[in-house]
Amino acid sequence: MNKSLLIMTLSSFTALMIASPLRADNSIKLGDAVQKALQNNHQLKAMEYEAEATQTDIGLARSGFMPQLNLTQTFQRTNNSPQSFFFKLNERQLDMQNTDFNNPGTNTDFETKLQLVQPLYTGGKLSASLEMAKKEHQASLRQVDRTADEISYQAAQAWYNLKVAMKFKEVAIMAVKDATSHYRIAQAFFEEGKGTKSDMLRARVFLSEMEQNQVKASTQVRIAGRALALALGESPDGELSAEGDLVYLPVSVNMEESINEGLVSRSELKELSLRQDQIDLQRQVAHADYLPSIALVGQVQMNSENTPLKDDADSWYGGLVITYPLFDGFARDYKMKKTQASKRRLLELKEQTSQYVSFQISQAVLKLEDASKRVELTRNTVAESEESLRLTELRYQNGLSTLTDLNDAQTALNQSRVNEIQAIAEYHLALIGLDYSKGILASKYSSVKNNEPK
Repeated sequence: MNKSLLIMTLSSFTALMIASPLRADNSIKLGDAVQKALQNNHQLKAMEYEAEATQTDIGLARSGFMPQLNLTQTFQRTNNSPQSFFFKLNERQLDMQNTDFNNPGTNTDFETKLQLVQPLYTGGKLSASLEMAKKEHQASLRQVDRTADEISYQAAQAWYNLKVAMKFKEVAIMAVKDATSHYRIAQAFFEEGKGTKSDMLRARVFLSEMEQNQVKASTQVRIAGRALALALGESPDGELSAEGDLVYLPVSVNMEESINEGLVSRSELKELSLRQDQIDLQRQVAHADYLPSIALVGQVQMNSENTPLKDDADSWYGGLVITYPLFDGFARDYKMKKTQASKRRLLELKEQTSQYVSFQISQAVLKLEDASKRVELTRNTVAESEESLRLTELRYQNGLSTLTDLNDAQTALNQSRVNEIQAIAEYHLALIGLDYSKGILASKYSSVKNNEPK
């Protein structure tokens, strides 16, 4: 292979490996998972394109301030007396002495017009329409933000579900290891005549149950891995692994401060505020219908009898057009009433949304406090269960406890380990849920900022 080609191939492969958040074993960190979900989600992409479409409306609104310039070409042929007279007049070929006005014959006219219309005053309608377009674009961006939060939350949940499934599998493996050890002890006791065959069989049955739990846990890991792949916008045929550990780091959260932050940050409330601004602007547009409008108009005209665009005769005119709206069937009044009703509707929606946001955040804080307390309790329980199993094993080896006591102690330890993992996972999910309820989840993982209209 050519040396330069080999270097280029290796460089491309290295760049690909660096760019991908997945490792060789398909493991992925939480932050990388959320970013990947945001990059691959089709719904989010569709909403971003929709927001891009609303940005073009800003340009459309700006075009209303610009002059309208139109070029019109008309070909006409007639034997109508008045029309023929005006053809000759426009072409400056009218011969009053030699023209038979009653039988003018067939006449032709090529007319070219260049027309200009420039709005000068619209009562503020154009300015209000431009601001409405900007508000609409900002509102569409807030919808994108909320969708990004939802996608981030779903991806984080899928990642933690996989992590919990992997931890449960570790517990199941440890349970099989401990049950195997207990079975060997019971088997040795039976062979030495110190124990009964029923104890050995019960130990074997218990080991089989633990092995079945391990199989179930392995299956759950595969299912959760595929669910995470689906949440990241990848094929569910692939199985991912959650990189990182479940570590409990207590966080102090103030409910009142969290609620205040959420009332400022939530995209729905921002969108409703923008909708209120739009209603005020709609009212300005409706009020402008009561005011006169002024426009500058101008025209250059060329006429020719035989050839288009030929300047046989030309003319021009210009002027100001003032339009006074006198009566429109009360349409303006109905528009004003509509804006008033729409504004009251938005006020009610915003109040309801604010109350719901406050409830969501307070619920998330309470769940976080509950999970934190359960983590502390389960940690103590695991340590106590491990010590209980150790003592029960010693008592069983010395003939002071039964195999049932040993299996019960092992079952209690297994459950304590599961409870600890679940409590820590729910604590992390509560933290994620708190950020989601405050409307700041996606911003913690996404480095992409939406551009506001200028």
